[in-house]
Amino acid sequence: MNISTRIHTLVKDKKAFVFYKKPNATRIHLITQKDNRLHTTTSYSESGFVMAPFDSDNETILFPESLAEYFEFQLPEKRKIVFEPHFKSDKEKRQHTALLDKTIAFIKNGNAAKIVCSRYVEKEYQKESVGVIYEHLVQSYPEAFVYFWSHPKMGTWMGATPEKLVKIKDTSFSTMSLAGTQLHALTIQWGAKEKAEQEIVTSFIKKRLKPLVSKLEVSKAFTKRAGHLAHICTEINGNLSGKNTVKDLIFSLHPTPAVAGVPRPISIEFIKKNEGYNRSFYTGFIGEINRNSETELYVNLRCMQLNNGMAKLFVGGGITKDSVPEREWRETVEKTAVLGKFISY
Repeated sequence: MNISTRIHTLVKDKKAFVFYKKPNATRIHLITQKDNRLHTTTSYSESGFVMAPFDSDNETILFPESLAEYFEFQLPEKRKIVFEPHFKSDKEKRQHTALLDKTIAFIKNGNAAKIVCSRYVEKEYQKESVGVIYEHLVQSYPEAFVYFWSHPKMGTWMGATPEKLVKIKDTSFSTMSLAGTQLHALTIQWGAKEKAEQEIVTSFIKKRLKPLVSKLEVSKAFTKRAGHLAHICTEINGNLSGKNTVKDLIFSLHPTPAVAGVPRPISIEFIKKNEGYNRSFYTGFIGEINRNSETELYVNLRCMQLNNGMAKLFVGGGITKDSVPEREWRETVEKTAVLGKFISY
C-alpha cells in the first residue's frame, strides 16, 4: 500500500497517526497509535511523538511509544508540479494591514521590539486527495520537516516546516534562529529590517539558553533556502549543564521571537488580544521526544488544518518598527504558496 492510499485509509478509519519525513532524509516514518485515546504530557519525560500548541497553557498531545506501531516508507517518485499563486483578497488584505498598522504603532510606542502577526486563509480541497497532497509536499521540500498528523479527537494537520526548534542527544543540543523572508533567487540581499529582525531572535535565544548551558557556539548568519523562499539563519549548539531537563530546554525556547516576539509575555498578550483567532497548533512544535536518547522537535510553520473538505492555511511574519505593511502583506501571500499551490490536486 502506497503512502497516499495508507493516509486515506487511516483517516477514513479514524485512526490516530502521523507520517513524517525529517530534513534531507530518504525515508518516511509512520507512527500509528494502538488506541484512539487522547494522551497528553506535561513532564516531557515520556518517549514518543508530540504535537504541542502555540499557547503553552494548553495540552501537548502525545503518541506514547509504548502504545505505538512504527513503519517506514521509501520516498515517493517525483512528479512535475505547476506553480499557481493563490489566496489574494482585497478584504483579507484590508483586515491584515489594519492589524499591521496597529502592531507597528504599538512597537513604535516602546511596548515591544518585535511582534509576529499571523492570519489564515481557507480553500476547499478534495478529501480523497490529502495523501497525494502530502506526497507532493515531501517531493517539493526535501530540506523541510514534512508531516501529516491526525487524531480523531483533535483533527488533522499537515505541514512542511523549515525551522528546527531543538535537537537533543544526551546533554548536547542544537537549535536555530530563523527570521526574514524573501523569494529565493541566485542573488539575495537582505535589508536592515530583516537583519535586525533576525538578530532579535538570535539575541533572545542566547539570553534564554545562557543559564542552562555549560557551552554555547553561535554561527555567523547565512541564507537558508526553504522551497521557493529564503530566510536568514543562525545555527546554535551547546551542552546542558547540571540537572536541566529536556522540558527546561524546550520551554526556554518556545515560543521563540520567530513566532511570538520580544518581549515574549507582552508579544503573546498582544497576539491573543488582536489577531482575532486561536492559533491552536500553528506556531507550536512537533516531533520525536526521548526516542533512543534523542529529541528532535520542529516549529509548526507552513502548516494547514484540514476539516471536512476545507483547508485552513496559516501564515505570518515578524513586525518591527521598520516594517512596511504592503511588503509584510506580500510576504504572507508568498508563504501561502508553500502549501496552497498543491490544494487543487
